[in-house]
Amino acid sequence: MVDLASRRLCPLARLAACLAIALTLLAAPPAAAQSGVPPAPTGLTATASDSEINLAWTDESSEVTYNIYRGTQSGGEVHPAAYQFPYTYNSCTDYPLTNGQTYYYYITASNSYGESAHSVEVSATPYAPGPPPTPTGVRAVGGNGQITLYWDANPDTTTFKVYRSLQSGGEDSARNGSWTYSSGVLSLIDTAVVNGQTEYYKVVASNSYGDSAESAEASATPSAAPPGPPPAPTGVSAVAGNQQITVSWGAAQGATSYKVYRSLQSGGDRA
Repeated sequence: MVDLASRRLCPLARLAACLAIALTLLAAPPAAAQSGVPPAPTGLTATASDSEINLAWTDESSEVTYNIYRGTQSGGEVHPAAYQFPYTYNSCTDYPLTNGQTYYYYITASNSYGESAHSVEVSATPYAPGPPPTPTGVRAVGGNGQITLYWDANPDTTTFKVYRSLQSGGEDSARNGSWTYSSGVLSLIDTAVVNGQTEYYKVVASNSYGDSAESAEASATPSAAPPGPPPAPTGVSAVAGNQQITVSWGAAQGATSYKVYRSLQSGGDRA
């Protein structure tokens, strides 16, 4: 009801109008929801291979377009027109690229309301394929009538080839041939040896592109088991981690097992 003289709402009409306004406000979505701009994509990773980089991310929004930004300097990304993908995609491969050049990326998500903030920046460097790197960590330990040879795991390796010789620098496949092992094998026991005679070894890593350079030479002399205990281990080191400590040491000739002692005080080592 309206008071025509004052053109003001009477109390009952004023109350009804206030209730109508309140219901309208409650029914309206918040400003952020009205805007509808998608959140920034997450989980972006970049993995390089020969002349290409694979990008992957977490798909958290529907009905959006993902925009890929790329640059050759950190913070210098631009958006090539073809680098857009529908929401059904959560990965893409960027190629052809220049091997040895580092590329930087971030992505955004966009819809009819606009474009999100950009994701974290990631980078990767494509590389030309080739033989694996030279094996490392090659070491030989002599025992009674045998020599145990060890080496470290090696990237991009399909097989390891082991060569030996009775002379330093003379390792080849002529004597007893060479041993070939799959990439998961990191040691061998050579029993075709004579106590008192030093053997020399080198390890080569191979893949479909060829052989690596020869490793550093390792040697050992087998001998009958000496009376008494083995020599003390050398090269003991400790590296701290998350709620753990990794202890490493060099092999001791003639040792069949190792005991590790620890303490909270220097010199107070206990089992």
